[in-house]
Amino acid sequence: MNELRVLLVESEPGDASFIREALIEVEEMTHGGAWIHCRVDHVERADEAVMVLEAGPPDVVLFNPMLPDSRGLATFTTLHDAAAEIALIALLDAGDEGLGRRMLRQGAQDYLIKNEIDCRPLARMLLNAIERQRYGRTLARSTLTDEETGFYNAEGFRTAAARDIALARQCGHPLALLLAEIDSLVEMDAAYGREAVHQLVAEAANVVRAAAGATALLARHGTGRFAVLAWADDPGSVIGAIQNQVQAGFHTFAFLFGQAFADPAESHSVESLLKTAEAALYENRQAYPSFP
Repeated sequence: MNELRVLLVESEPGDASFIREALIEVEEMTHGGAWIHCRVDHVERADEAVMVLEAGPPDVVLFNPMLPDSRGLATFTTLHDAAAEIALIALLDAGDEGLGRRMLRQGAQDYLIKNEIDCRPLARMLLNAIERQRYGRTLARSTLTDEETGFYNAEGFRTAAARDIALARQCGHPLALLLAEIDSLVEMDAAYGREAVHQLVAEAANVVRAAAGATALLARHGTGRFAVLAWADDPGSVIGAIQNQVQAGFHTFAFLFGQAFADPAESHSVESLLKTAEAALYENRQAYPSFP
């Protein structure tokens, strides 16, 4: 029997119960002659979903974008940033297809209209979404750079950063890892459209490139998020350089930051530094919300 690990993110009790029953019936479906067992973890909030994803990623996430602590496209962005390699399927009400299409453009695998869910198509959709996501990961790993910015992609950054971390430890030199996220990008997307977001991302990438210096490793870690690994004693110096570059160029956007410090006397991995920087970014996002 194949086990399918599903994270269900749904705050409406009736809808959550219905989806769980549908997933139980999926176990009666076959795929390639093998029985499927769905192991379902259910949470009601986006922040709870992030904790589950960080603890142990499932095979697929079914999520309602309208949650108590997150609404609309922001919910998808939060989940995607927490687990970019996991298949995400949105659960939408009738009439929300426009939101579903926007999430597809940003990396969701599919969306379902709740009152149209049927068990047999659901089983097929879950399995197909997982296979498409795996195929996409394979393609992403075949190249190490992001076409839009010229930076490393997430996979390329992990490979290059692991080498720099090992070298810095041998040399006894500290490193600073920084995450710089364009503030209010989701709201800008809703207000001005996708083309404006592409232009903004390219502009922000140029700011990060100019501020970080020639020796830093640069990566795109999401639609509007960049990772910087710099040979620096203090992440604050890198943050200051980026902020100065934004102000000097009279740019109309701002960054939120998360940072981590790699002491050469201690052992660090790329993942541990990214997790520390992610946590700091999350705290800063909560402390300085741009919109109520």
